Amino acid sequence: MRGDVFGSSAGGEQPKFTVTLRRADGCAPVVVKFSERVTAPAGRRWADLLVCEHLASESMLDHGLPAAQSELIEAEGRVFLQSLRFDRTPVLGRAGYVSLAALDAAYYGRGNVEWWRFARELSRDGWLSVADATTLSRIAWFGALIANTDMHLGNAALRLVDARPLPLAPAYDMLPMAYRPATSGEVVTRDYVVEAPPPEYRDDWHAAAIVADNFWHRVADEARLSPDFRAIAQIALFELARAVARA
Repeated sequence: MRGDVFGSSAGGEQPKFTVTLRRADGCAPVVVKFSERVTAPAGRRWADLLVCEHLASESMLDHGLPAAQSELIEAEGRVFLQSLRFDRTPVLGRAGYVSLAALDAAYYGRGNVEWWRFARELSRDGWLSVADATTLSRIAWFGALIANTDMHLGNAALRLVDARPLPLAPAYDMLPMAYRPATSGEVVTRDYVVEAPPPEYRDDWHAAAIVADNFWHRVADEARLSPDFRAIAQIALFELARAVARA
């Protein structure tokens, strides 16, 4: 908050902290991301993106895709996104999980690969069930259709259990990162681009497009977002509808 490099061990482009909330039904370990003050253009944009991350989770959960549970808090001129940790338990225990980046480094060495493509490899090799591979593919296409340009392998994970296949962990860090401020802090105009799928992924793409349409409608109607970002959503809805009609 003083403007220093925060060096978060959790990584990522946004400052964050962890905290354990005590509730009547037990403890709730959470991760909290927060924006700069919304009076500055970059702060307003990061605040919009945190709201979008919450809306993306809601859209995925409403359509049967696993996602981190979150809530928004506005205070002191900032927006806070509080996400329930799926790697912790209500009694302060830990639940193991492994990112796709770690799995790739240990067994594949790809460095980076599209989630939807990697999902089929993981299913073929017994790491993922066929159903979870389909789910991961749809989450990947959903991310592409909401302009998430930060879908590296560290942003998807599997739960660690005693035997394979490993269950897919909830989706996290799912937001339209294409619209983040530039490194200079300037908010620049960027186009919404729809990525068409290879023919063999067409069904997953269409399923994801339904969720993406729901997301962009939520964004367009969300009063907590800036008028500029709601205008972005209107453009995205138009372009997505055109792409769905062609695909």
